[in-house]
Amino acid sequence: AELNNIINSIHKRDTEKRKILGSFFDGKKFQPMLLVEHITKHSNFFHDGSGFYEYSPKGLWIPTVDQLIKKQMMELLGNKSRTLYINDAISLLESKVYCDVKAHNFNLINLKNGIMDLSSMELKKHDKSFYSKNQLAFDYNPDAPCSRWKQFLKEILPNAPKTRKTLQEFSGYCLLPKITIHKCLILI
Repeated sequence: AELNNIINSIHKRDTEKRKILGSFFDGKKFQPMLLVEHITKHSNFFHDGSGFYEYSPKGLWIPTVDQLIKKQMMELLGNKSRTLYINDAISLLESKVYCDVKAHNFNLINLKNGIMDLSSMELKKHDKSFYSKNQLAFDYNPDAPCSRWKQFLKEILPNAPKTRKTLQEFSGYCLLPKITIHKCLILI
């Protein structure tokens, strides 16, 4: 009985593989877009014009090499795999999942525990539609004391609380990827 279960399991797996493989062909003609549709349905990729990225459960997009995607395609195509088929599908996949990441929102900062929206000062859940390829290596903590920073400001500006506040504000501007205000700071 146990041997029959194993044989049935192998047969079922092979039948499912043949069914998936057959879905990429129209008769004997390979349809690369069908393979691309299958890949995009079961994976999270985007292409920025220079390479593929895959979404990580940690909340950021990490680079992936084309060969891993090609390997996945080869496994799906099995013995019908051909270099021409794979290259056609990769080319279509690049176009299908292309995203201009330069146009993302500069008011969002990716942190380990979420995405900080600087316009609302609200921490949001990680979202793959925010195409962040970078993430700061710490959590956002609104109650963090930053005692060393405040101590440093008191050391260099012991009798100037307003100047300390201004310097702290301008230091914060230096951390932003894009600054829309028109102010300057002159240090004498």
